[in-house]
Amino acid sequence: MPNNNPQHSQTRAIIHWWRVPAGFRSARRSHVWIALALASLSLAIAIASTSLWNYFGLSLPVPEPTSDITAPQMTEAVERIDRLTGSVAWEFDAGKPMTAPATSVGDTIYIVSGTTVDTGAIASLTASEGTRVWEFMLGSIADYPPVVAADMVFVGTRAGNLIALDRHTGKTVWVSDLGSAVVGSPIVRAGVIYIASRAVYAIDAATGERLWRHTLGGDVSRPVRLSNRIISAVSSDGSVNLISAANGRRRLTFPIWFSTSAAPVVADRTLVIPGDRAFVQALDIEERDVPMEKAIRYWWTKLWLWDMAPHPPLPRGYLWQNRAIVGDTAYALGVDSDSVFIGVAEVDGSGTAVTLDLSTGQVQWEIPTESPALSPAILTGDSLILGIEGAGVLALDKLTGTPLWHLELDEGLSAAPTVTKSGLILIPTTGGALKAIH
Repeated sequence: MPNNNPQHSQTRAIIHWWRVPAGFRSARRSHVWIALALASLSLAIAIASTSLWNYFGLSLPVPEPTSDITAPQMTEAVERIDRLTGSVAWEFDAGKPMTAPATSVGDTIYIVSGTTVDTGAIASLTASEGTRVWEFMLGSIADYPPVVAADMVFVGTRAGNLIALDRHTGKTVWVSDLGSAVVGSPIVRAGVIYIASRAVYAIDAATGERLWRHTLGGDVSRPVRLSNRIISAVSSDGSVNLISAANGRRRLTFPIWFSTSAAPVVADRTLVIPGDRAFVQALDIEERDVPMEKAIRYWWTKLWLWDMAPHPPLPRGYLWQNRAIVGDTAYALGVDSDSVFIGVAEVDGSGTAVTLDLSTGQVQWEIPTESPALSPAILTGDSLILGIEGAGVLALDKLTGTPLWHLELDEGLSAAPTVTKSGLILIPTTGGALKAIH
């Protein structure tokens, strides 16, 4: 009877292979080694080609935007805000908590409110009297301030929609579905919106058409930043990713060794990333990955740990880090050309405001606050104005941290205060009112 056992047949085939003449065995083994060598060479060429493609910023053609729409600053700057009188210029009752700071552009204010899909809305108010001009129901919740550019206002939602409205009427211009919750306010530059959900997107501001999409090693976990045509994105895999705004190509990936619980800030080419245990890290956004450098650095570090090589150089893009601040969580309040302003939340519910030198990371001053300051702060020519949840509004001297004035409020703040071009402070309260204070 023939033996049809598959295992037995395989065993006989192997024995037969080894019984062939020595010349044939040698030829077969040579072919195996040649195939392995070619496969390894092909893999190395593929890795090197990808690295060079990224290093030189090459990409397939990217569609040009159909307009040059650009957004002004989130809130128009004022040179100085003297001590507030506390008198209320006007008060608008939204009837529901505001979920983000108000946006003031020209003579109009835009607010987002509502904490359920049925109540989430964006509204337009007059800056002079706080009268509602229009309201648009979002069908979701907006966690970040809207942005105004030209005749449109843009807002993102937890449902994953980026919505463009006519800023004068509140009518829908277009809606782009990004598939997951929008992270951060839109950034509008030269006809392009840069926004994040799970990935980073470039979208035509006039039409809502997607220009490019960049996927990271993890989901985008914090609002993206833009400076010098470079996008900075923090991802859930613990990395900061620098991406070309022109074509969506990755320039550099920098692993962060602490949890990033807040959005970074950027001034010119310096990106500052705050995080847990009040650690703060700064990177140079102009740097880019060099082909094969990470692999070389990995093995260099291994050899250094084995006392077989000198200490490896600092990672590309590294500027400084500060590990001396005491606190549970650090987050950015703002940045100017000289300093970065950091808020620190303590476990016991108290807070601290700290200023670091932007070029070195050294502490310039720090002052305790009754509770953590709300982000972002208002930066004027000489003062730092903080909304302190449960403790009103506090103004500090930017250079020394000396308290200038303190406005106590009857209600807590639901979001950070902002300022109009006429110098009114807009304060969203936990009771659902927006107060304009002289």
